[in-house]
Amino acid sequence: MTETAGQTTLNYRAQGFYLKDFSFESPKAPRIFAQNMPKPKMELSVDVGVQNIENNNFEVALRTNAQASVDGEVIFLVEVVFAGMFAVNPELSKDAIERILLVDCPRDIFPFSRRIIADTTREGGFAPLILDPVDFEMVYQSRKKAA
Repeated sequence: MTETAGQTTLNYRAQGFYLKDFSFESPKAPRIFAQNMPKPKMELSVDVGVQNIENNNFEVALRTNAQASVDGEVIFLVEVVFAGMFAVNPELSKDAIERILLVDCPRDIFPFSRRIIADTTREGGFAPLILDPVDFEMVYQSRKKAA
């Protein structure tokens, strides 16, 4: 929020959230459940995509991929693209808008993706995969330094 002359202005506002793409695969089922399975090796990736829809309305999409494997064989793969529509205050600087779209908006979206992944892996017969929170601020700052 920005405060000017005693008035508070929102820097951005969520207009809605939605599941954009989703996939779950368990290629070794049901055989994988008939054996004592060791702890799987987890690979996780999280990516943020931003698309300007109109004026200062943006779609921010959080793509989360999680893959579990045992002895080099995939036991499950889940891919979620969860997105939100956001209106951003046009009076903000370009840098401030960029930070909102790459830090604040993904932070708002992440709990939805996290819940879908946990529920899906549980319903798939595995222990629920509870993702650790992502520090989008740190990711943003490290990408800015690398650029």
